[in-house]
Amino acid sequence: MYIEKSEIEILHIVGEIANNSPDPIHNLSITALLYPANGTTAITTIHASPFISALAPGEKTCFNLYLEKPRTYARYEFAKLSYEVGAEPTSTFETRQVTAGWDEDNDWYMLRGQVQNTGETPFADVRVIATLYDSNNKVIGCDQTFVLYEGENPFSAGTFSLYFMDKLYDQVDAYRLQVVGQ
Repeated sequence: MYIEKSEIEILHIVGEIANNSPDPIHNLSITALLYPANGTTAITTIHASPFISALAPGEKTCFNLYLEKPRTYARYEFAKLSYEVGAEPTSTFETRQVTAGWDEDNDWYMLRGQVQNTGETPFADVRVIATLYDSNNKVIGCDQTFVLYEGENPFSAGTFSLYFMDKLYDQVDAYRLQVVGQ
């Protein structure tokens, strides 16, 4: 959990969801309840879906729940994860020429690279999802961006750029990229 300081303060709760079942799952939805320091009644609820909507057995993906920072809160708890069984993911992509690192001049962590569709299905929209980890392998960031293609060919190499703009991200030790198409 961290606070993004912009025009308004935004509370972010980031982490990962893993499919530990033998079946593929889809339509994932996660809910977090925020509580005051000594209270048992939630003061607000955050509800969202991860950037990837289907997970194969053993696969994981990140999530980023966020809202304007409430005035008073002390902790959060997750409600039961909601999902449906079935719908094996079918996207097949490779990432290439990825560069990543902290840019001290701009105070952001940057990821850039190329994406190539190596499957047989063309996708109109292709997204790259990045999970950032600190030196303790704790998730400290999760975001997505669309892949840009110069031409109309969905099998050509596309490019992506993703920027994490907060001093928190100078602590990135590792990252994981996932690519999905729709």
